[in-house]
Amino acid sequence: MVKAPFLGGINKSNKKLKPFNEFTDLIAVRKLIHKTIEICYPSYYNDEIVRFFKDYHSYERIREQALKGFSLVYLHNDKIVGTGTLEDNHINSVYIDPRYQFKGFGKRIICALLNEAEHRGYIRLGLDATPGSVPFYKRLGFNVIKEEVKWIDTVSPLFYYQMERELYRY
Repeated sequence: MVKAPFLGGINKSNKKLKPFNEFTDLIAVRKLIHKTIEICYPSYYNDEIVRFFKDYHSYERIREQALKGFSLVYLHNDKIVGTGTLEDNHINSVYIDPRYQFKGFGKRIICALLNEAEHRGYIRLGLDATPGSVPFYKRLGFNVIKEEVKWIDTVSPLFYYQMERELYRY
């Protein structure tokens, strides 16, 4: 039996971390992801790669990830400003509204996903990071395992980093 995620200590004032609900959160999560991609990704990816990421994060893909894994949303003033998913022993689709980055919301999402992974018995957790998110994940104990490149077309390289972190057992 899978234990419920540890969410204690997260809810403070008007901020709230909660499990994703496909019926009430899907539209807002897709909008959040696409907005974050549009604003953040052009600083290190070309237009073709930005379009690839937006196409990849369709309603169907977001719903599929949530059903296969464990997805969270982060609320601030009753608005979804962050999301992240744990699928098996891999973290996917961590996005924070650019207006709310560097406020600890992403860290809270990652910590809740790490805790869920520990509850599920995983000893190692992986993720794929964009060039801009590598420093964030390093601060949370992830290490770069491998630099990767995926060619979206003949002229559009998608550079990313495979990262990994050991989970601690108490």
